[in-house]
Amino acid sequence: MRKQITIDNSREKSLIGDLEKRSDIKAERIKKLLKLPDLTKKENSPVKILVDRIIKLPRFSDFDLVDFPRIVTVEENFDILNTPEDHPSRRETDTYYLTDEYILRTQTTTMWPYYLKDQEVLEKLNKDGWIGALSAGIVFRKDEIDRSHFPAFHQIDGLYICRKDQKIISQKDLEDIQVDIAKSIFGEDIEWKFNVDSFPFTDPSVELNIKFGGKWMEVTGSGLVHTQVLKNFGLDPEIYNVWAFGFCIDRLAMLKMGIPDIRVLWSD
Repeated sequence: MRKQITIDNSREKSLIGDLEKRSDIKAERIKKLLKLPDLTKKENSPVKILVDRIIKLPRFSDFDLVDFPRIVTVEENFDILNTPEDHPSRRETDTYYLTDEYILRTQTTTMWPYYLKDQEVLEKLNKDGWIGALSAGIVFRKDEIDRSHFPAFHQIDGLYICRKDQKIISQKDLEDIQVDIAKSIFGEDIEWKFNVDSFPFTDPSVELNIKFGGKWMEVTGSGLVHTQVLKNFGLDPEIYNVWAFGFCIDRLAMLKMGIPDIRVLWSD
């Protein structure tokens, strides 16, 4: 049975309180971003329409839904997910830092450490041998504002963990998941192909490309979760195998619905 997991955000409220006392340029920019609505929760938003289609896919019917804070630690967003210290995404030019320790989340993949701290979730994994979760929401990365770029956008991530004596996850599983998601958005008759991809937290990784408007475009990415990441969460990679996917929703909503400018998504 699906469980809604909403992480306590009292830490975020305290950090926003501290932020409100500041008037420097960095703080003012972050305060403006935090006032933006999360369009995955806004009724009739093109972003929410696509998220709902994905969440309602039969293969995800028993997956938990995870809602976690927008302000997270560097450890939660980068370290525990195996992101190297010299990775470009960690730079001040890419990520919004409130302090040396706290940032605005850059990816919904950051739901992993929150999900895997839930005691009921861990008990289910021990009892049933598998768990699955989805998380969709607003994320933030420094970017110039134009027709296709905005410093806030939306992602959806999926995570599935199971014992190897129940199932060995293959690349075919990764491909089937991505095709299923793409069909839910663009229809059954899509033409697709797969390319090798690379993420710090998955290995191997594959991306799905579909032909749209006569051109090939990347739609989703997925992979088998890196053994080091499993160890970081206290999971034995000899016992468990894990797949994960994640992608930006805004761009797909724009393509699907013929929206010419990303800023339209934020309009009323």
